[in-house]
Amino acid sequence: MIQTPAHQRFRLSRRQLIVLGIIALLLFVSLAKAQHSVSTPGLVWSYSHVSAQGTQTIKQVAGTLHSVVVNSSAVAPCSATLYDSIGSSATIIGVIDCSNTFPRTYDVAFATGLTISVNANPSPDLTVMYQ
Repeated sequence: MIQTPAHQRFRLSRRQLIVLGIIALLLFVSLAKAQHSVSTPGLVWSYSHVSAQGTQTIKQVAGTLHSVVVNSSAVAPCSATLYDSIGSSATIIGVIDCSNTFPRTYDVAFATGLTISVNANPSPDLTVMYQ
């Protein structure tokens, strides 16, 4: 009985080689992405401390509103209105009841700028986190 050499027994067609090459490439790319996402640190948010009644523009260009934390509450009624604008006369992102202390997470984009208007006396202590 004549044996066929090993290099001739496992001959692959051109099509099979292309398919194996594509699979290897996809596997390599997926591993590279997994390593990249593990080594990339999380997002770092900018913040603005708001502790006075009135209107304050926090950012004058587009960005992302991450969250608002009420550090110390004011006596009810207390509201803080967030606007997608450079001033307080445009699209309202949200209205916060700032008589309770807890974080409010938004994770929303704003197109024009970020402005907050606080209506309370005495004023609450707020931290606005954004990018």
